[in-house]
Amino acid sequence: MLCPDKSREQSKQLELSKAIALASHYEKLIDSKRLRSIRQAVIYMRELDTIEDRIDSIIETLDQITNEVDNKIDCCAVNFKKAFTLIAVSRNGLCQNQFLSVQLQKQQKTINDIAHQFSNSMRLINSMHDNFEEYKSLLKKVVI
Repeated sequence: MLCPDKSREQSKQLELSKAIALASHYEKLIDSKRLRSIRQAVIYMRELDTIEDRIDSIIETLDQITNEVDNKIDCCAVNFKKAFTLIAVSRNGLCQNQFLSVQLQKQQKTINDIAHQFSNSMRLINSMHDNFEEYKSLLKKVVI
């Protein structure tokens, strides 16, 4: 059984393939002088405009996600610096030092987890961005 993310990814890839096919059909019809072909080209153009709006919305959402992850990383980095400073200041107390060391390790693990998640998100965003750019360039060729 497919996991939801894999299924959603395949669904998005299928949508993108359909959009590219639609753009290709539109490109073939745009130079036609037959009334039926012109009507079909107008229908395709409207669908392509809708798809373009959806893609722009997705890119905006991905930018928001990237900003949120950046903010989380910044917050963890600040906490990491605070914990590191506290360890440096309180070297005299072994118990405090051990406690802070554990806290520092937890912070480091959290930062590593977020960085890993961010890295995965960036790979996905870059992949989607490449697909969208390819689609947009095809869409621009078709609209022109």
